[in-house]
Amino acid sequence: MINPRTITIYNRYMVGLPPFPPSVRYEATRIYGCHYEDEVLTNPDSGGRPTIGQTATVLIPVDADQSGKTYVKSERYANMPNDTTNYWTANKDPSNPDYFILGEGRELNDLYTIESLKRDHRVFAIQGVADSWESSIQPHLEIAGI
Repeated sequence: MINPRTITIYNRYMVGLPPFPPSVRYEATRIYGCHYEDEVLTNPDSGGRPTIGQTATVLIPVDADQSGKTYVKSERYANMPNDTTNYWTANKDPSNPDYFILGEGRELNDLYTIESLKRDHRVFAIQGVADSWESSIQPHLEIAGI
């Protein structure tokens, strides 16, 4: 199957040592050769008025170009030493989710933040991860976001 699509995942991590307060940073990973579907959903709110939301599902084959990085499960990523630049994950923790965009995104820094990215792109918070990375039949990772 040919998968010509690109996504960018933004992994959240903390930096800073006492006595300075920790700050949130995001590491970008561009993944080439995946497939995604996005759709707009309409659901009624508590008053019966329609609300519109967008969802996206991404399938990442194990042989996708991961920009030279290696996928690891979110539990392992969270327990890695400070340097995670050679790894990426898909964390669905609702209090600290990772994000993704459809397409190739830029690096985040002090001037171009996650808030800047949200102004420029439709940013999806990762809500679900189905890990079939080590499956013997079509190994892949499936990520759902809203």
